[in-house]
Amino acid sequence: MTEAYLLSAEQSAAVDCDDPAIVVVASAGSGKTEVAARRVERLLSETPAESFKVLALSYTIKAADELRERLHERLGQLYLRVEADTVHSFAHSLLRQHGTRIGLPPEPEVLARDADRVELLSRWYEDSGKSLPDAPDVLLRRIDLDRARLDLTPAVEDWQAALQSIGAIDFASMLLLAQELVGLNSTWRQMSRLYRHVIIDEAQNLTPAQYAFITTLIGQPSSSARTHISTMVVGDDKQ
Repeated sequence: MTEAYLLSAEQSAAVDCDDPAIVVVASAGSGKTEVAARRVERLLSETPAESFKVLALSYTIKAADELRERLHERLGQLYLRVEADTVHSFAHSLLRQHGTRIGLPPEPEVLARDADRVELLSRWYEDSGKSLPDAPDVLLRRIDLDRARLDLTPAVEDWQAALQSIGAIDFASMLLLAQELVGLNSTWRQMSRLYRHVIIDEAQNLTPAQYAFITTLIGQPSSSARTHISTMVVGDDKQ
């Protein structure tokens, strides 16, 4: 295990803790990412003969890349048992691999351009006999915000129906659909066998939709039907 950065007693305790749910709260620049990296190192170095993976999720691409680079330098072949990504990228990956279980096509189209989304929304309103709003781009931005807040307004339902009509997804719908997917017992059992530990970095930035997806993925400790996946949450309460 890397010793270039000397951990404090509290940081070492977080790295070595075997509780099923751990929360690390600290300010920016205090070594939160290093604590997460050391914990991954410990979990994998202590189980060299096992095949489970550690799933490390972050809010931003930069943070996910930083953690990935640290672990790649330190772990050697054990790095193959780490999956570090953003929450959205992980959700997209799940949908590509298992989305047919919830009715998605094998390769769902991703509508990333606003122009494509406006075109689909306009066409869907016309086909449905509804009056198109004067500013569909403004409506789509409001729909995105509502979905991030888990506010299922009539406009959100209209847009979800429009996406479903062509078997497509967009950035915000990835989280809602991925939550539905991991909510299936068959998918969750597969995920819990593959990912025995989950680490969430930049937790203070999670939207309600991201939080709901993650909590569905890791399960509830009080649930009799599911076993809670061991989880560390790392964040800054002042951001």
